[in-house]
Amino acid sequence: MAIYRQTGRTIWTIRLWVAGKGLKSFSSKTTDKLKAQQIELQLRLGQARRIEHDRVVAFVESITMEGLDKIDRGLPLSLAWDEYRALPEFRLSLEQTRKKHDAWRRFLRWLEEHHAHVKHMPEVTRDHAYEFMRSLMDGSLKGKSVNLLRGNVSSIFQALLYKAKLKENPFSVVRLAPTDDSDRGRALTVEECGRLLKVAKDPWYGASLVAMYTGLRFTDVAHLRWDEITDDSIAKTPSKTRRRGVKVWIPLHPKLAEYLRSRDREGEWVFPYLETWYDEVQRDGTFGKLLEKAKIHAGAGEYVGFHSLRHTFVTRLAAAGVPQDIRMKLAGHTLSVTHGRYDHDMKQAADAISRLE
Repeated sequence: MAIYRQTGRTIWTIRLWVAGKGLKSFSSKTTDKLKAQQIELQLRLGQARRIEHDRVVAFVESITMEGLDKIDRGLPLSLAWDEYRALPEFRLSLEQTRKKHDAWRRFLRWLEEHHAHVKHMPEVTRDHAYEFMRSLMDGSLKGKSVNLLRGNVSSIFQALLYKAKLKENPFSVVRLAPTDDSDRGRALTVEECGRLLKVAKDPWYGASLVAMYTGLRFTDVAHLRWDEITDDSIAKTPSKTRRRGVKVWIPLHPKLAEYLRSRDREGEWVFPYLETWYDEVQRDGTFGKLLEKAKIHAGAGEYVGFHSLRHTFVTRLAAAGVPQDIRMKLAGHTLSVTHGRYDHDMKQAADAISRLE
């Protein structure tokens, strides 16, 4: 008999020779090596019939601190990720694994904050799933992002449906979030842009300025590298169009060029804080608080967030009389129907034109 830990896992596994069945492995259900060794010792003694079977079971239950309560309540949420990764059908790329794990940890953090008593998978209800999705949408995440998070969490529940003793996958019955964020979004006015830049401090000031004059999405702004910037332009392949190989080349607006020249170019990233804490800054609602401080609000049925700066960029190009094919190239759009969603009217057309000159 021996204990070992598989690469990438935190739970110790016990290997035991079972008469008539050969060498078998099973989870110790603990991350503590000493506890795993104690469990192994008791099982070895029990196998040698030096102590009674009932005493072995009782001891193992006391060591794991789960007892019969664990059997009744199903798989602990804290062990779910390791159990999911151990499934034979687990075949994900490193990037897919990272995204799914991030989504799962986000869900666990939310449960700990709002429903700390929920510790086992069968205790998660439809109401919890619905409430979690609502919190994501209230946190200014767009519908597509909410649905991706939901899908990642739901897939873990679905894969562990029988192993975790679930009656149902609570996320499978929750409706998807609306994904037409582009239709609901609106451009900011010149005055709103000015108020936003006035209250924002770096890195949000610089990130807003970049989005305002390039139309880049938050993902691409947060992961903007210095080697993608020259003295007069930005050349970048947006994450959303990477698979299609669509690259954008955007001339630098004088105001943006001046800001970038003032920045220290040490390191790889233009905004190292946003790159490092990318997931966290999307959750903490900092940009939404800046919009509130700048007195920028969404109207009925509208969406206002960082993506509004992309709407603003394309709308200003249209107001300045830039031809549609050029606008599409600058924004990285490949379909004219998609591009049309961003052409919003602006009363301050003259100011928008002067900003683009």
